[in-house]
Parts: sequence; structure tokens; C-alpha cells
Amino acid sequence: MRFFKISLLVALLSVVAFAQGETPHPAWSELPRPGGEQNKGLFLEPALLNMGSRFHLVWSGTNEQIRRPEVFHSTLDGGAKEWKDPRAPFFGKNKARVRKVALGKTRNLIGLVFQRTLTQGNDAYEVLLALSSDQGWSWSGTIEIDSYVADKTGGTAVAIEGRQGSNRPEFAIAWTRAYGDVRTANFDINSSLRPEGSQVGTHADGAEKVGVGTLGSEGFTVVFNNGAGLTAAYIKALIGKVEEGSSLLRGRFGKFFSVASRPYGPSRVVVGSDTTVESLTSDGKDWKKDEETANLPFNARDVDAESDMDDNKNLHVAMIRPVKDGFELWYLGQKDKKWNAPEHVYTFADKVDVRGFDIAASNDYAVIVVSQGFAGKFFRRKL
Repeated sequence: MRFFKISLLVALLSVVAFAQGETPHPAWSELPRPGGEQNKGLFLEPALLNMGSRFHLVWSGTNEQIRRPEVFHSTLDGGAKEWKDPRAPFFGKNKARVRKVALGKTRNLIGLVFQRTLTQGNDAYEVLLALSSDQGWSWSGTIEIDSYVADKTGGTAVAIEGRQGSNRPEFAIAWTRAYGDVRTANFDINSSLRPEGSQVGTHADGAEKVGVGTLGSEGFTVVFNNGAGLTAAYIKALIGKVEEGSSLLRGRFGKFFSVASRPYGPSRVVVGSDTTVESLTSDGKDWKKDEETANLPFNARDVDAESDMDDNKNLHVAMIRPVKDGFELWYLGQKDKKWNAPEHVYTFADKVDVRGFDIAASNDYAVIVVSQGFAGKFFRRKL
């Protein structure tokens, strides 16, 4: 009970810090938290996904009944004014101490991968996978992807994406372990075998991030920063054979890179360097730089980015930029594959760490969610 009271106090203080921010950019409206302002529990590590006109949101959090962070899920229908009441999915057994979460999709399935600490200690983790075939109303029991001891507390990076093949759907999962190891696994829903992780490389210090994308009929790509640039590894469709990463793009990108894709492909990677944003596209192992680039009104150094792709294959990018005494949230989007001007969405006037953020886009709306400290902010834009 003492832990829960302290958590609620910290969350309330975070909400006060949020209140010191500015009014959002006029193109963006702010949405209330799922469950309303009476839901004062922790809100950490959010992930977003769009399916048709519906936006899915999952996060690691608590409420008055749940004292240790579990997975929560909510949805937003198109232009609705608020999220549906949040639910804590039941996976056949309660799963507490959740750290990181990620979402992926096929044509009809949602894949949820989440990481939780084990009772052995705050640096012992397991990575679990669950699926939903009914828009998140119910979830399968969890499948253990990996368990390990890392060299840090607070969680390691996780990612997931789905591919809709002509025969059946499948998912690829990627995660990081101790000392920068990047691992990945293929999950075929028709297979009775447990997914087996394979190491594909090592990420750079300060760039603990991994992205997964769909390469049409070829399979999946797994992208990470190896310190000298971006590396792309490959997972063969259905067979699940993993090829170690090869150089995709050289440069110093930090965490300013993100992978976006659709269940039938292609994958697009967006990267930022100096004051320029560029992208690459692939439906197979060959990547091609897109002709269009964008200019930023700031340097991309120390900026973190997340992206999504709408049905027209336009990119939508959310960026968190550290500034004096706070953080800025920026948005950069495309129309007809051409970049629009960057938009300064909001300023978080507090140095409390950003605990996660994400963006999802339909053909009509873009939605961004940010967790700072232990509270969340939610923004939506008409496209």
C-alpha cells in the first residue's frame, strides 16, 4: 500500500508538471487520458497502432486496484472525443512488473509483445507474446520468447511487426539483451514450436533501440544502430531463417531512426542527421533512398523519433527533442510522398524524463502519445 501511495503521489506531481506546458499547436487537439482524470495511476512506455479507423493504445500502468504495472489497453474510434475505458488484458494469469510494450499487426491479428521483470531481481527479464483476433477485446495466453539477465534495470528495447502472407500470417519480434546484444525471432501462428531467438548484432551505447518492418513476400527486416550507422538484418518468410545484419546507412544517427511498414509491405526507414530527414524504402533485401528529404529547424543530434505509415504509404514522424528545462514534441508528415513543414506540437516544461512515446496514423488522423515521468499526454491531428 505504501508503494502504491508513493506511486500515486509521483503521478500527481507529473500531472502538475504537465500543466506547466503550453497550448498545443492549433492543428493538434489534446485528448483526455483513457478512463478520465479520475484514473490517476502510473502511465509508462506507451505504444500505438492503427487498424482501419481505430487506434489501439497499450501501456504499462497501474490503477486503484492494480498496484504493480501491468499491460493496459484502450481504443479510439476515428474522430471520437475520448478513449474507450481502459482494460487490463487477462492472459490466463496476471502478469505484473511490466516494463516495455510494443504492438504489431497482420490483416486481422494484433500482436502484443511485452517485457516484465522477474522475481529474481530488477535486472532479470522475460519477453512475452500475446495475440488478439478481435480488436483487443480478448487475448491469447502468453508465449515466452526469451528470459535473461541484463546489465541494467528499467527494461531493454522490444519491437514487433506482422506480415500477411498468402498462406498465413506471421510475426517477427526483436529485443535487446545485456551488453548491447540484439536478438530476433519469427513466430508462425501455425507452428507448435516455441520461437527461438537468434543474435543479429550489437547496438551502440546510447542507442538501445530496435525496429521491425515487413518486406512483402520476402519476410522481415530488423534495424538497429551499430555505432557506425544503421544495420538491417533479415528474417526469411515462414522459414524463419535469420541473416545477420549488413550495413544499411552509415552515419551518426543516435535514436533518430524508426521503421514503419504495412502487413503486405513495404518497409520504410526514416533517419535524421544534422538538420536533414531522409527515408529509405524496401520490399525485399534491396533498399532505395527516397528522393524527397525534409529540413528541420533544429539539429537532429540527441533527438528520438518514432514513425508510422498510413494506407497511402506516407510517413508520419513524431520527434522528442531535449531543450533547456524541458522537451519539445515535433511532428513531420508526408502527403503524396512529399514532406510537409515540421510542426512544433507541444513543449513539456519540465526536465522529468520522457518514459516513452509513439505515433500512429490512418488516412484521416495522426495520434501521438507521450509519457513523461509517470503521466501521459495525448494529441490528435486531422490529416
